[in-house]
Amino acid sequence: MKLVVPRLSVRELYLAVRYGPERIGKKGAAAVRFLKALGLEGFEGDEGRFRERLKEKLLQELGFDRILRRSSEKGAVTPALLSAVAKAEGIEISKASASNLLRIFVELGLVTRLRTWATYTPSLKDAILALVASKGEVTIGDLERVLGPGVREALVKLWAAEKVEIMGSLRGPLPGPLSLPRDFVRRWGAVVPAKVVEEAGLSDSPRLEKFVDRRTGEVMCSILLRSDDRVRIIVS
Repeated sequence: MKLVVPRLSVRELYLAVRYGPERIGKKGAAAVRFLKALGLEGFEGDEGRFRERLKEKLLQELGFDRILRRSSEKGAVTPALLSAVAKAEGIEISKASASNLLRIFVELGLVTRLRTWATYTPSLKDAILALVASKGEVTIGDLERVLGPGVREALVKLWAAEKVEIMGSLRGPLPGPLSLPRDFVRRWGAVVPAKVVEEAGLSDSPRLEKFVDRRTGEVMCSILLRSDDRVRIIVS
């Protein structure tokens, strides 16, 4: 299901359904489309009952009760995170529509808007997940500028644990998702002996880069991540 949510208040939605879309001017057409998508275009009753029916439609019938709970488990509920979790639940909603929907939830008393300046992130991996969840998608270069060294190694571990997806830039030399076998990376980590890579049939992977370990003289392979690679949270 695709859900498009216009930037309208609950009051405007009620006025449109109760007195006609012309009551709210240019926003009327968008209100009608949204009300029709919710099955509320023929609503009759006072504003209080309309608010309750709107809650029922969004939370129970469309499943946003579960979506909001799942989003909250991952941290502060942002439009990007709400959009990602909704997609995992079968509802396609853009970040702009998710932002508009969050405004409606705030009006309905279902979401509380907080002004916070910090999130508890006791490890680098926690910090990465918090930043990616807050923005929806972040480049590795941006993460490194904020969090410093160690980001790429932590990202490999998060990717292997199926916490994040790593996508190459469409304009770069490594487009598409990082597609190494996750079981292989979980076992060996970010740096693997070249002979192990060959035995696994991965020698031709563009995401594996050979180098010589100066201490042992052994040929090794490291997972190649680029600063323009994009990182997203995996919602499962």
